[in-house]
Amino acid sequence: MKPLRFGVLVLVLVLAGVASACRSDGGVESQGAPAVSAPGFRALGPSLAASAQPGDADLAAAAAAGYRTVVNFRTPGEPGYVDERAAVESRGMRYVAIPVAGTGIQPSHADLLAPVLADPSAGPVLMHCRSGTRAKQAWTVWLARHGGETPESAVRRGEAAGLSGDALEAARAAASSPR
Repeated sequence: MKPLRFGVLVLVLVLAGVASACRSDGGVESQGAPAVSAPGFRALGPSLAASAQPGDADLAAAAAAGYRTVVNFRTPGEPGYVDERAAVESRGMRYVAIPVAGTGIQPSHADLLAPVLADPSAGPVLMHCRSGTRAKQAWTVWLARHGGETPESAVRRGEAAGLSGDALEAARAAASSPR
């Protein structure tokens, strides 16, 4: 009888670990946000995705797929910047601008993202920049500062989402900075 109780306890603990790994703040990659045709689209969780600069058709597809918020990490002065506020809002979605220059991700960017991701009415959320890198960096830093992850765990998840090289190291530095 005792081995059976131990086996049941182990099974319960394993299932609890799997359930906690599938959180809405970035969960398991296969549990993705609604897919859209935006370039570089990457589901980060059930109601969160990152992409490169979406075009007008991509924004229409995002609205049709149920996205409620678009977060833009581009700066107005960078080449190819698109002022998309009107296009986003005309489709009934909320527009949030958190400008990040180049790969200069800072903890403050994740702090600005935190209230958006904490708002249940905001999701699904599509985050983007020119290539998707700054969006994934902000998510990585958010995981460490607000999402309950250790910096090491957050960086591993950022790497699994496609961050590498200097972009990954910038996210690592920002995720590891003191609050």
